[in-house]
Order: sequence, then structure tokens, then C-alpha cells
Amino acid sequence: MKSFVSALALAGALGAFASDPASAAPVPYQAQVLIGSFHCTSGWCTATFPAVPAGKTLTVNDSSCIFTVSGSFIDAQLQWNVGAVPYYFGLTSQWQRANGGNFNGTFGSHATFTVAAGKKIQAVTQITGSLLGAHCEIFGTLS
Repeated sequence: MKSFVSALALAGALGAFASDPASAAPVPYQAQVLIGSFHCTSGWCTATFPAVPAGKTLTVNDSSCIFTVSGSFIDAQLQWNVGAVPYYFGLTSQWQRANGGNFNGTFGSHATFTVAAGKKIQAVTQITGSLLGAHCEIFGTLS
């Protein structure tokens, strides 16, 4: 009986110091990209969020992007690779309004999707004209 109790105590002590990544509790996640992160070519403007950390899965629950352009918007989306294939998640236009000679638009989504370790999500908008301002955020959990 003593050896069984000792084995349980040892297992408990080891458990206090060992960590099992698969059973780790999800932690809140938020990342953002700003106007200086966006690169525009032929009307497509793209900014890359940080890569999902190794050994983790990112579950995105919400996204929000605010753009200011001199021109108009065609669409906005999030993009990342699943294996070697690009996956696109369209963002819904929440509102758009004129701001003097420029145009403001807010795009977002309240939907859940997962992104594997090492993958990078990109915020993408297609516009006519020039991108004058941008701020995109993604919210979720890492597990």
C-alpha cells in the first residue's frame, strides 16, 4: 500500500511540473494590423497578421476592419492557406459613408473558424483609388 501511495504522490508531483499542451486551456487572442502594414498593388491591399504560434490552433470568433479610401470599396476579406490552398473568408460591410472627398468603410464578421499553427491570416481589401487609412483586428482564442 505504501508503494502505491508513494507512486500516486510522485505522479501528482510530476503532474504539477509537467504540462500537456493538448489539454492546455484556451487563452484569449487579439492581433491587429494598421495602415503601415498594408501593401497595395493594382487595387488589392493586403496586410499580414502574425503567424499562429507553433503547437497552437487559433480559433477566430470576430474580426473588424475600418478603411478610408480615396475612391470606393469592392470587397474586404480574410485570407490564409489550408495546406497549400488559399481560403477566403468574406467580411460583411457594416457601414460605409462619405468623409469629405474620401470614403470610410467598416467591415467585419462574427463567425468562428480555425487556423493551424504556423499559418498567417491576411486582411485584404479591394478598392478603386488609394488606401488612406486602415485598422484591422481579429479576436479569438489560442489552444
